Amino acid sequence: MERWNLTLRMQNRRFTRLTNGFSKKFENHRHMLALNVVFYNFCRKHKSLGGKTPAMVAGLTEYVWTASDLLALDLWTDAKAA
Repeated sequence: MERWNLTLRMQNRRFTRLTNGFSKKFENHRHMLALNVVFYNFCRKHKSLGGKTPAMVAGLTEYVWTASDLLALDLWTDAKAA
C-alpha cells in the first residue's frame, strides 16, 4: 500500500498542494485520479509482471492499451446527465 501511495503521488501532481496542477474542484480531482488508475492498470507495463499490465494478468484484457484506447472510454459523461 505504501508503494502504491508513493507511485500515485509521484505520477499525479494533483496530490501536491503547492503546484500549478492542484485541483481546486473535487470533480476535477476525481476524474484525474480515475484516469491515472486506468492508465496504471491497463496501459503501463510492469517489470515485475513480465512486461504485462495488471489488467492482462487479471484476464481483463489481452493487450496493452494505447492512449487512444484509454481516451475512447466513456469516462467523461456526467452520471447526472444519463
